Amino acid sequence: MKRLLTLSLFAFSMAATSTQAVIVESGSKYPVVVEVYEWKSVCQDKATSTASKVVTGAKGAYEKGGFFAALREGLTGAVTDAGCNKVGQAVVLQKKGDSVNLASGLMIVAYKDPVMAFSRDKKIVNPLPAITKIPESGKLILETRKSSTLGALIGMKGDGGLKVTKK
Repeated sequence: MKRLLTLSLFAFSMAATSTQAVIVESGSKYPVVVEVYEWKSVCQDKATSTASKVVTGAKGAYEKGGFFAALREGLTGAVTDAGCNKVGQAVVLQKKGDSVNLASGLMIVAYKDPVMAFSRDKKIVNPLPAITKIPESGKLILETRKSSTLGALIGMKGDGGLKVTKK
């Protein structure tokens, strides 16, 4: 009986472990939208694949207009269609150094907001996202990914969207 009670308490303590919070910080001087989803590898793979397809077709989409709205809808649709539900509302990190604490084990899709950047700073920014699972510990910095390919396509020289750096 004593052994059964000990095993039961051990199992309960293992089930009651707490989730760690990780700081997600903006390293961009432009507003960054952070959307949070349940994590499943299939969702991350599908969202990353969708982002790659958007890069490939960026020139045509940019010339036709509606590129930024289509990108946001496409990414959100890809993630939710793969079975990962959105958790809460999106958070906007307005400037470099702004941060949010998020639970480990979730997934973020973060991108520079082109509409806010243009209205505030009269700058065109690349909204291609950083997509990653939030690790068990540490800090995530969202910063500009350097790119010459996309700049040649649609005139955003050096701006390849966001990347995630783990600290």
